[in-house]
Amino acid sequence: MKKKAHIISKIVPGSIAEELEIEAGDKLLAIDENEIEDVFDYQFLIQDTYIEVLIEKPDGEQWLLEVDKEYDEDLGIEFENGLMDEYRHCHNKCIFCFIDQMPPGMRETLYFKDDDSRLSFLQGNYVTLTNMSEHDIDRIVQYHLSPINISFQTMNPHGSLTVHYSLGYSRNPYISALRLFFCQIFILCLHGMARYGIM
Repeated sequence: MKKKAHIISKIVPGSIAEELEIEAGDKLLAIDENEIEDVFDYQFLIQDTYIEVLIEKPDGEQWLLEVDKEYDEDLGIEFENGLMDEYRHCHNKCIFCFIDQMPPGMRETLYFKDDDSRLSFLQGNYVTLTNMSEHDIDRIVQYHLSPINISFQTMNPHGSLTVHYSLGYSRNPYISALRLFFCQIFILCLHGMARYGIM
């Protein structure tokens, strides 16, 4: 199975990567034989005093580089995609979505509806939880990603707040409990906001 490749866009001068002759245009394939899904994997895996880095050069030649370094020393590599993965898209069709209501003719990135818990942690974006997989939740738990901003929306002309949230089924009882915990906490928050006239 072909490894996921991350294209390197820049090497920091004087860094470990420059010393190892890693160059812009090379691809990072793995660290310590672990495939890298995103920037969280990368940052986690480089936190060691000895690592093995698998690099693919533009001609297809692969270099396995042995790196001795300080525990928290960075390699000095920057990537074309800062997240090192595709951004997750919101598939909901909410009638109140502010992005769908934006006027035409603006820059393309303003029309992208992200729903990515990783961007919530890194940039403060809001997520709905409705587009998350069990794998996404596993990684939140694995890397202790907190805080994550959750967006709940409701239209209630009578002032009585009812929230319907699908928890879904999971064979993993820990995942089910986590989803239930999220749901209970944010329903309580919404009831509090409604009580004091905030929404």
